[in-house]
Amino acid sequence: MSLDTLRAKAKIWSSRFIPPQHCIPLSNEAYREIRFFRHPDVRVLDGVIHHKVKIENGVIVLMCCDGDRFLAGLLSIAGLFATKHRWSTRVASWMKRTSLLFIWAFVFIYPRMHVISRHAGAHRVVKGSRTNAPGRATDKDLLDDIMMAIERMGIYQIVLLDHCACLKLGDHNFTVNEQFHDLFEARDRIVAEYAKVRSEKAVRLAADGDLHAATTLPNLQVICMCQVDYGKKTWWQRRKLRTYHLDGARLIEVDITRHKPAHNPKIARAISDYLEAA
Repeated sequence: MSLDTLRAKAKIWSSRFIPPQHCIPLSNEAYREIRFFRHPDVRVLDGVIHHKVKIENGVIVLMCCDGDRFLAGLLSIAGLFATKHRWSTRVASWMKRTSLLFIWAFVFIYPRMHVISRHAGAHRVVKGSRTNAPGRATDKDLLDDIMMAIERMGIYQIVLLDHCACLKLGDHNFTVNEQFHDLFEARDRIVAEYAKVRSEKAVRLAADGDLHAATTLPNLQVICMCQVDYGKKTWWQRRKLRTYHLDGARLIEVDITRHKPAHNPKIARAISDYLEAA
C-alpha cells in the first residue's frame, strides 16, 4: 500500500472525528504584508501583553462571527485571563497555546465577556464602509448596540478582535494595510460616540445635582487585536493561529515614513526590503 493511499485513508478516517473547517489560505501578498507589519523595526503587529487588557474587569468583544474561527477567537481572550490567574502563569508556560488551557479558563474561571458579533466585526462600524449595504443604517445600529452594552453591562473596555484572512473583507478586496487602517477608524468612531454619550450623561447628572457622579464617569478603553490564521501545509498538521496586538501609533509612523523616509530610517529600510521582495 502506497504512502498516498495511507494518507487518503487516514484523512477519511479522521473526518469522522474532526469537523470540517473552511480554512481560507493567506495569499502571498497578505503573508508578505503581515511579515512586514511584524518586522522588529515596524511592530504594528506585536505580541499580546497581558497588562494591555484588564480582562478581570470584564470586556466587550466586537468580532466577526465566522464559525470556523469564532471559538478560537473567544478562547484567545479567555486565555489572557487564565495566564493571569494565580499559579496558572506557570502552567501556561508548559501548555502554551493549547486549547486545553483555554477551555479550562473559559469554563471554570469564566472571564466576563460580552460578545457582539457581525460579519467583518468592527469594520461594520465605519461610516460609509463598503462592507455595509448602501442605504442602510448598519453602522448606526451597531454603534447603538455597543453603547447599550457599555451602559447595561457596566464594562468600559472593548476589544476589537479582527482576523485575517476574513471572507467578508476578501469579498470587498481589502488589503491587509486597508484592513488595519479601517479597524482603527472603527476604534476612533466608537471612542468619539462614547465621548458624546458620556458628555450628555454628565450634563444630566449635574442637572440632577449629582456632581460627584458627573465628574467620575469612567473613560472607555478600546483595544485593537488581530488573529492571523496561517493555515497548514498538510492536512495532518495543526493550524497555526496567532493573536497580535495592533499598535496604532506604529501604524502612523509607517504612514509618515512611506512619504518621508528620513522620518524613521529603520522603518524606511524595512519598507525598502518589503518592496524589493515583491
